[in-house]
Amino acid sequence: MSKFYWLKLKKDFFKRHDLLNLRSMENGLAFEAIFIHLMTEAIDHEGYLRYSDKKAYTARTLAPLASTDEKTMKDALEAFEDLELIEIDADGTIFVPLSVENMGSDTSWAEKKRQYREKLKAEEGQTEDKSRTSRGQKEDMSDKSIENRDKSIENRDKKIEKDERDKSLSSKKREIPTKNDVIRFAHEQKIDKVIDADQFWSFYEGQEWKIEGEPIRDWKSLLMKWANNVKDRKNIQTPFMENEYSPEHLKKREEESLKLLDDLLKE
Repeated sequence: MSKFYWLKLKKDFFKRHDLLNLRSMENGLAFEAIFIHLMTEAIDHEGYLRYSDKKAYTARTLAPLASTDEKTMKDALEAFEDLELIEIDADGTIFVPLSVENMGSDTSWAEKKRQYREKLKAEEGQTEDKSRTSRGQKEDMSDKSIENRDKSIENRDKKIEKDERDKSLSSKKREIPTKNDVIRFAHEQKIDKVIDADQFWSFYEGQEWKIEGEPIRDWKSLLMKWANNVKDRKNIQTPFMENEYSPEHLKKREEESLKLLDDLLKE
């Protein structure tokens, strides 16, 4: 069953102190328009915004949604966070509280019934026939029963969506391995002769198990990708190949590993 979402703004919504402060800033009117875009974008995601399950939005990827440029979006996000109009989780997920507070939704069935009731009211206005009035009253009682049923279904759908979102967020909890975890996994997968598991662990431990600021959530898959990549590119030196991790070549190897990582992310 399809659903419709909309924003329900109170008459004094734009007189809120946080929005008044926002408009008083340089580019304040543009920031306000961007904020309305974010509220609208978040209404069918329980107020949350992410580019995908694996990747959070950035100023660059959010800018097209509000028809603005990356710098303006970046400045706007900083302003929104300072005014507590948005919350940004550790994994980059953006939460827009006002989107949830002002969200309205309905099912397609309820929309059809609403149209049907409006049609009945129009017909009742054209005649004073008592029997039609009586029938209309019965229809209203029936419609109220249907509305109550639709509301119950809507609440059930919201609970299902919330449970799925909570399950998704829970599944995103990452595992940070110990050095022994990496060495043992490499041995089990028989790739310990292809790459140096000790050096793999040391490298990403130094990076706090992040890639370009994004937390690594599946280090096992990353290790396997490195191994497969080394097999396919035997002529490329990486910081994880045996006998290729000396202090005097650290800078060179880090540059090579970052380039190799960029190739993997593009695949």
